[in-house]
Amino acid sequence: MLHMIPLTLVLAAITFSGPAHAQAQMPEEPMPGMVGPLPGVSTGPPDMAGESARNYRERARYPQDSYPLPVGYPDPVRSDAIPWPRKIPTLDPNAPVITEWGAQVSFQYPAPVDLFLSLTPGKDATPRSEVARARSIKGEIVNQTGEVIGIIDYHDDGVTPDERAGDGVYAARFIVPEAQVPDLADSFNVRIEVAMADGTVERFGSHFTYSNPHARVTGRYRDAVQQGSLVISAEIEVWRKGRFHLAGTVASKKGEPIGYAQTAAELEPGRHWLNLQFYGLMFHDRKVAGPYKLASVVLRTTTPVRDAIVGPDIGVPVLDAHVTHPYRLEEMTTEPFNEPDLLDAARRLEEPASGAESPPQP
Repeated sequence: MLHMIPLTLVLAAITFSGPAHAQAQMPEEPMPGMVGPLPGVSTGPPDMAGESARNYRERARYPQDSYPLPVGYPDPVRSDAIPWPRKIPTLDPNAPVITEWGAQVSFQYPAPVDLFLSLTPGKDATPRSEVARARSIKGEIVNQTGEVIGIIDYHDDGVTPDERAGDGVYAARFIVPEAQVPDLADSFNVRIEVAMADGTVERFGSHFTYSNPHARVTGRYRDAVQQGSLVISAEIEVWRKGRFHLAGTVASKKGEPIGYAQTAAELEPGRHWLNLQFYGLMFHDRKVAGPYKLASVVLRTTTPVRDAIVGPDIGVPVLDAHVTHPYRLEEMTTEPFNEPDLLDAARRLEEPASGAESPPQP
């Protein structure tokens, strides 16, 4: 199945303003003046079938597991791993604004779970200041059966995982007990209580995902040009038999994303090599020669787990994983792949509907 790039990645262009460890991409508002047809463009009924057919033919230039990224498009693997801050709604404009997030979208065993929370003054608060203060911030970690498995205290004291004291960003660290480590992946709820300096109390919930993958990327890579395409291989160490999915983004030596590739395989315990094939035409389309950079790569355990409450392992990307040899553009294919399924879909859309009744003759 063709991996489609999430629309949210297109929108992830604005950086969340806050402390260094609070950075995350936020969607921007639509630009004014961008609504309505362009001058000289017909506003008649769109040719939906024709447009879809053209899109299929364009996509057919590449195999379904390897395709280019538009110029300026963000690295999809890296973007999927950016945590998004969540603002806690409040009806009181004077109340401090609470924003919470995790250090990662998903955490993997045996890494700790680092959680963050920021306080900023409400828009109508007086007097105004850059930060708001809390008397205490506590959290209860609750598993899927409703059992409280730990208590955490958030601090703004500059002690790890907090990076700077007194900046209004509070941090807490939780070590998942061995008895609570999931077979593959699980979700944990967090009940948070914020006691403000003025005596008011805010309570709300959050959650995080924790996984125990059955394999890892060892850090060994190799690259070659095979049949006109760039193949970057990653060594995988497997602990438990299962199915695994590897995805990665190739970039120019300056770090500009060029294309995406993915592969999947059933693997036995041991060490294996998985290949990411970046179809050679993408380098001609962008007019970029090597060396190339494996800007990001992520391994996910996708083995089905019985009675699993959450989905498979989300994976934690490895960034700037590998730099290839300085391949020349002439070594890469200029031929389109001509993906048969997509071309067939385009032809079906372009053919007139069979069995359609002819219009009555005058």
